[in-house]
Amino acid sequence: PGLLPGIHADRRMNIVTLARGHKLFFEGDPARDIFFLTAGKLTVMKGNTFICELEPPAFIGELGCILSLPRTTTVYACIPTTLEARAGRELLERMTLKDDHGWKFLQALSRRFDLTKARVLEYQFTILDECRKILSVLIADQQVADKRLKPADVKKLRPEAERLLAESVRKEDPVFDFDVLKSTARRYRVDGKFESVLSAQFRSFTPLDLKPFRIPNFDTYLNFESAARDIAEKVVVLTRYMADFVTLELPTFESDAIRAEKKVPFGRRGELLKKLFVDARPPAPDESSVQLRADFESALQAFSADPTHETRSLFPLARCFDLDQAYLKNLPAVLKER
Repeated sequence: PGLLPGIHADRRMNIVTLARGHKLFFEGDPARDIFFLTAGKLTVMKGNTFICELEPPAFIGELGCILSLPRTTTVYACIPTTLEARAGRELLERMTLKDDHGWKFLQALSRRFDLTKARVLEYQFTILDECRKILSVLIADQQVADKRLKPADVKKLRPEAERLLAESVRKEDPVFDFDVLKSTARRYRVDGKFESVLSAQFRSFTPLDLKPFRIPNFDTYLNFESAARDIAEKVVVLTRYMADFVTLELPTFESDAIRAEKKVPFGRRGELLKKLFVDARPPAPDESSVQLRADFESALQAFSADPTHETRSLFPLARCFDLDQAYLKNLPAVLKER
C-alpha cells in the first residue's frame, strides 16, 4: 500500500524494486523500514544538496530508525535498483556487538559517515577557493593604491597575489586554511574589506573542524545501540552542516534556482525538465534511448502522483537523468517569464 508506479514490492520476500528516477522516500517522511541495497545505485539528497551516491552493499533509511526521527534525506534510484526492506526497530533490536550482523551494520554505517565527511570537506574547499580568489583581488587593489599605480596594473598584480595564496594554503585542513587567509588579509591591511565581502557573498561561513568527527573502534562502545546512535548522530550533524552551504549562494545561479523552485508552480518546473530531457536526447533514438524516455516519463508521473509534489524540489529527479546543471541554470529564466 502506498507504493507509486515504478515501485514494486514482494511483501513475502521483503523485496523493493525501483525504476530509474523513482524515489525511495522523501525527507520528512516517517522512518519505519531500513533498506539493504542489493543491486543498482541510489542518490542521497538533502533539499537540493547532493550528499552521496550509494552502491551495494549498503544500508539506507537507518538514520531515522536509529534516532527515532523522520527521514533526514530524500533518496532516488539512479538506475534500476533492488533493495531488501526490514522493519527498522525489529532489525536494530536483534543486533549486538557480538554478532556478525551487528558488526556489518556498523561497518556500513561507518562507510556512510566517511562518504558524508568527504562531501563536507569537498564543499568547504569549494568555498575556500572562492575566498582565496576574493582575497587575491583585494590584495592587488590595495597594492595599486599603496604604490599609486594605474588601475589597469591590477591585472598584473593579481596573478602574483593568487600564487602567494595558493602557496600558503595546504588544502588539508579547512580551518587552518581559513585562518591563513584571514591572517594574510590582516598583513595586507584588507581584513575589513575581506570580512565585508565574505559577509555579503556568503552571509556567514566558518569551516567545521572535522577532527572530532571520527569513529572509534566498535569494541570501545558499551553496546550496539550506543555505537549505532553515536555514528548516526555524527552523520546527521555533517549532513545538516553541508546542506547549509546552499544558503551561501555558491554558485549564484544555484541560489537563484532554489528561490525559483519555491516560486514557480510544479507544472512549469515539470515542463522545463521535459524540454531539457528532449533537448538532450539524440534525434534518432535507439533502443536504449527509448527505454530511457520511458523511465523518465514514468519517474515524472510517479513524482506528480505524490500528494506533496507541489512543494518538492525536482532537482533530485533531474540529477538522476544527468539534467541537474541544466535544470539549475534555466530555472531563473522560468521565474522571470511569469
